[in-house]
Amino acid sequence: MMNRQAARPESPCRTPGRPAGIRCHAARRKGFTLIELLVVITIILIVSAVALPTVLPALSHRQVSEAARILQAVLAGARDAAIRDNAPSGIRLLPDPTFSGLNASGVLDNRFPLAYNRIIPIETAPEYTEGLVIPWTGALPASVTALSYPGPGAGTITAPTYANTTALMLVEAVLNATGAPNPPTSWFWNIRVGDKVQLNNAGPWYTVIGPMSNAPAAGNAELFVNVGAPGAPSPLVVGNSNPEFLFLVNGNDDNKNGWVDEGWDGVDNDGINGIDDVGEWVEIETWLGPVAASSGQIPYTIRRRPAPTINAREVSLPSNVVIDATSWGLTNERTRVPTAAFNQFSGLIDVLLNPDGTVVATTLYSSPSSLGLAGSFFHFWLAERSDVYAIPVDGNNNPQFLMTFLGTTGYGFYLPMPLGSNLPSSSNGTNSYDMLVASNPTLPVLKGERRIVTLFTRTGQVTTNDNPTFNVFNVNQPFVEAQQGVSGGQQ
Repeated sequence: MMNRQAARPESPCRTPGRPAGIRCHAARRKGFTLIELLVVITIILIVSAVALPTVLPALSHRQVSEAARILQAVLAGARDAAIRDNAPSGIRLLPDPTFSGLNASGVLDNRFPLAYNRIIPIETAPEYTEGLVIPWTGALPASVTALSYPGPGAGTITAPTYANTTALMLVEAVLNATGAPNPPTSWFWNIRVGDKVQLNNAGPWYTVIGPMSNAPAAGNAELFVNVGAPGAPSPLVVGNSNPEFLFLVNGNDDNKNGWVDEGWDGVDNDGINGIDDVGEWVEIETWLGPVAASSGQIPYTIRRRPAPTINAREVSLPSNVVIDATSWGLTNERTRVPTAAFNQFSGLIDVLLNPDGTVVATTLYSSPSSLGLAGSFFHFWLAERSDVYAIPVDGNNNPQFLMTFLGTTGYGFYLPMPLGSNLPSSSNGTNSYDMLVASNPTLPVLKGERRIVTLFTRTGQVTTNDNPTFNVFNVNQPFVEAQQGVSGGQQ
């Protein structure tokens, strides 16, 4: 039998040779003292304070680089989708809620900071052909000319009515020649401003410009045509019916002044107010071709604007990075895409690619034959949020150059530049942004990371340029290297 006493573990106090009566204390585990903990914490804080100036810029640089990679990837994905479907495909830039660029009237205003932080895939929508139509050839009835046209403006511009415009009107043919009802057109809250209409399946394409009583500020972000809330009856009366109707422009330079549909093209053609205004509605729109002599019921086709891809998910940029587009339509010192590419009601930018990689020359209001030399490159300016600045304004709330705002003239830029990386003027080597800051201590300075992603619209090539150079006398300088392919990676 096993000896139970012998199986017990030896007590640390039962050491051979220890004199009897001597008290023995078992060994105790010792912890850190308060002083030791404070010393360790102090060391950590010192190391962190030394490392943060290096770590934070590295993290910011990584975020900007990641944003550039995301943008390149979605552009490449759009081209892949166009090749797969043999149809144009693209992306939509969604404004950052903090820098939406919208004024108090809910209209895009180039005096305000504008930046984008989300991207969603888009594709061409199915064509629409329901019902039959009649081109309206007489004077527009008072019931429809009293409707307000949802024209872009800068807040101080009174929205014109259709009585101020020369729009064409397309009317739903409610009954056929025998008095039986035709299939309904169902345009309201279905067709959008900017969609294209072809009559009798031949000839030119007309652009839909309304009606749109409920504008984006009233919850109509997609710019659906409407005469009020869903279900509101049409104010147009023809016989005993209230047919639906569309307002159109013909995409033709009717008055031969070099501008096509200038009242609806989203461009400030007369140089007043910064965008379309009542004074630009001077071109008399006319029906083109055989439609001008047609008074019967004819078929039609509506080619819809691109829409978000079904089940597509938004792609968000890193939280501290945005695509800065401030000064659009002015000096374009940040993101550079054609002014007409900006949706004046919502700030959205659609970039649509053909299967061969070329960018589709399309805007909300028109479809030009080409983007022109100025549209050969789309530049997307990626920057940290802290480097998004508002444009200064004068006493009349008009955009003012930054140096003029500070009391120094001769410099044509609205937005700040960085220190150390700007180029001096070739005519005066003593001028640089560093010296301007030295003379004007309140002058803001770009301090974060930035990168330009460039899309070559005629080839589909995408390049990136890190921390571009600047020139205080030339706001084009940051984009020169990208356009010349001097530096940066490419895809």
